[in-house]
Amino acid sequence: SHDATLFHDWFSKAGQGYGGEYRYVLAPGSHGQSTVQFLDQKESTTTAASRSYSIRGDLVQTLPLRMRARANVDFFSSILAEQRYQQDIGNWGSYIFSAAVNRDDIFYGSGAEDFQTRGNLPRIHISRSERPLGQLPMYFGISGEYVTLLRSTTENEVKTRDQGLTRIDLSPVVRIPFTRWPFLTLNSQVAWRATYWSESLQNDVQVPEPINRNYFEFQTRITGPVFNRIWNTPGGGYADKFKHVIEPTVTIQRTTPIDTFARTVKLDGADYEIGNLTRVNYALS
Repeated sequence: SHDATLFHDWFSKAGQGYGGEYRYVLAPGSHGQSTVQFLDQKESTTTAASRSYSIRGDLVQTLPLRMRARANVDFFSSILAEQRYQQDIGNWGSYIFSAAVNRDDIFYGSGAEDFQTRGNLPRIHISRSERPLGQLPMYFGISGEYVTLLRSTTENEVKTRDQGLTRIDLSPVVRIPFTRWPFLTLNSQVAWRATYWSESLQNDVQVPEPINRNYFEFQTRITGPVFNRIWNTPGGGYADKFKHVIEPTVTIQRTTPIDTFARTVKLDGADYEIGNLTRVNYALS
C-alpha cells in the first residue's frame, strides 16, 4: 500500500509553506513514511525574508534471519523557523503553556483481552521565565504541572491493576548570579517544590488517600578560576590565532529531607526525588 499527500500552509503575516508526505507498507513489518516541508517567510520588522525546509522520516524493514532494520531522519535547515512554527506550545508574554493528551493500549497474547494502558489525560504545563526582582540582583521564575496519569493492566477484559492518579506539581525558583569577575562566576538558586498526589501507598497497597510533598533544593554552580591565552602563529593574520582555555566547574546541590518517599506511587521521574541528599559534580574543560 502506498499513499502521498500534498499540503499548503498559509500564514497571514509570515508567508507560505508547502510540502508533501509519502507513506508505504510493503509487507507486515516493513513500512515507512517521510515528510518534506518548505517555508517561504516574508520580510517583517523582526525577521528577514528567508526560505527554509525540513525533512522527517522513518522506516522499518524486515530482513532475513529474523532481523529488522530501522532508520529515521529529522533535519531542518533553520532553527529559528523550527522554534517559531513547529512547537506545540503557546506563549503569553513571559509565560509558556503546553498541553498534551495521549493514550496507548499495548496488546499482548493472541487476542484483544490482555493489554496495558499508558498515557496522560491530560498533561498541562505552564512556566514563567526568569525576571528580575525589582532592583535586586535576583531573578524569580516558576513552573507548574497538572497531569492525570493512565497506568493500568487488563487481563481477560478485567482491569487487574490500576495505578492511575492525578498529580499537581509547583516549583518557584529564586536565582542569585555573581558575575562581577570575568575569571570566576557563581550562580546560586533556591527552589521550593510542592507536589500533590490524589492517591498514595499504605503497606505497599495503593489507596485513594491523597498526600503532599514539600522540600527545598539549594544549588550553587562555581565556574573558575578560568585561565586563557591567545597565541599568534608566524602567519600573523586573524585566522592564524588560537585560544587555549582552562575552565573548572563545581556544582553543589542540597535537597532537604522528604518524608513521603515510601508512600509515593512512583510512575515517572517526578516521583523518584530522594531527600536528605547532597550532590557534588565537578568537571574540567
